[in-house]
Amino acid sequence: MKNTMTLRSLRRLVCSLLLAGVTSAVTSAVTSTVTSTTSSIPHVTLSNGVLMPVLAAGVGGFNTTSATNSIRIALSLGFNSIDTAHDYNNFDGVAAAISKVPRSNFFLTTKIPGCGVPTQGLYPPCYNNTLKLSGDDLSSLGVTYVDLLLLHFPPLFGCKENSQSCKNMQEQWHAMEVLYLANKTRAIGVSNYCKECLHCILTTAKVSDILKKSLYFYLAT
Repeated sequence: MKNTMTLRSLRRLVCSLLLAGVTSAVTSAVTSTVTSTTSSIPHVTLSNGVLMPVLAAGVGGFNTTSATNSIRIALSLGFNSIDTAHDYNNFDGVAAAISKVPRSNFFLTTKIPGCGVPTQGLYPPCYNNTLKLSGDDLSSLGVTYVDLLLLHFPPLFGCKENSQSCKNMQEQWHAMEVLYLANKTRAIGVSNYCKECLHCILTTAKVSDILKKSLYFYLAT
């Protein structure tokens, strides 16, 4: 058997290992069968020069233990990007997985909830609370900065110019700009934003090079 694997095969393998509750010994055995396929994951260059891997290990829907195990497996197999979010509620699992990994060895993306969305825990005043929540999230992750910080989704009630929803987004984006300039994140962007919502924040944005991320590829899906 050739000592190579496609990314699709690798993703299926990792998924099966997670479902089976793989141990560190098995992980080591699997690692030895993987060649440079994952160690050469391609990158894209963002507008500010930051290099972003195009494939990440996502932990949406995972509990603490699964988040820790999946990230450890992904890193051992050569993945160098992790995608998480405040409302995944598993920062403790992510923190456990990366606590002994040199910070420069991985690209970390996290996401802040849209302001005023029921059940998501971030309410007006949107500017102040976005700053506070992001600081709390950094502490929970055990890091001093992330590589990419995204607004996870817009408010539920549309993005029409001069509406309260639009004003909330503009306040949140201003907070994101402050975090970016304070080196709490190397890049900022949005997720699941439509054209109208993008237009809303661009009308007042000072940092207007926005990364729009709406499609995610998770390692174990």
